[in-house]
Amino acid sequence: GELTIDGVVPIRPGVATPRPLKVEARGLFVEIPRGLRSQLDANVTWDNRSGGSRLSGQVSIASDPYREPITALASLAASLSSVSPGRARTLPGWIAATALDIRVTSVGPLVVDQSALRLEMVPDVQLTGTVGRPSLRGQVAIQDDGRVQAGGRTYRLSDSRLEFSPATGLLPRLNLIGETRVSSYLVTLRMTGPATEIETNFSSDPPLSERDVRSLLVTGQVADPTRRSTESDRFAIGAVSGDVLGVAGQFVGLDSVRVGTED
Repeated sequence: GELTIDGVVPIRPGVATPRPLKVEARGLFVEIPRGLRSQLDANVTWDNRSGGSRLSGQVSIASDPYREPITALASLAASLSSVSPGRARTLPGWIAATALDIRVTSVGPLVVDQSALRLEMVPDVQLTGTVGRPSLRGQVAIQDDGRVQAGGRTYRLSDSRLEFSPATGLLPRLNLIGETRVSSYLVTLRMTGPATEIETNFSSDPPLSERDVRSLLVTGQVADPTRRSTESDRFAIGAVSGDVLGVAGQFVGLDSVRVGTED
């Protein structure tokens, strides 16, 4: 690709530079993180004003499908959920305080294609905050007909997205809706909340009780209404919870998840 850098580096805080530093990229090939091979077009300006330095502009991404192991995806998601305080402290103050205003979009969807996930995502986010404390505003839309696998069942996604707010830094809020058919029932999976505290709920059509919907997902049958709760019922509840936790953890690097069911 082509990379052009022109201008003056604003290394003196509070002093306007005669020419801002401009960075233009056209068809620049990068692999960040490992396994995500992308082509970038970017137009970014770094200028210094009396009120402080500022990085602004836009970046557009086109990438090949991301097929790295699910553990690599989890590590990537976890790394984006926080900024290392130690790293931030090593930055000179004037760099850490540089304001960010960079729009990030894509040319076509960004594809994650793995055994447990098949997603096509379209980002429309704004990188804001500062270099020392970056944040995102906007959303990453997950296109319909993606899939998530849990407990040997495939959930087809619709109306799903990742939402970002400057108040939560780089931490996304997940809104995911998936459906799977088990016997004559349509089971809906909903995962909502910030990436560190996702709430997961199941519902079904025709409606089932909490006990029945979990039994249906694990065994393919509803629980026997004449029977009291047994070890197998408790196993079914635990299995569903564990499977959902596994998928959620793979997707956003979770440590815990709360499971509930809507009748």
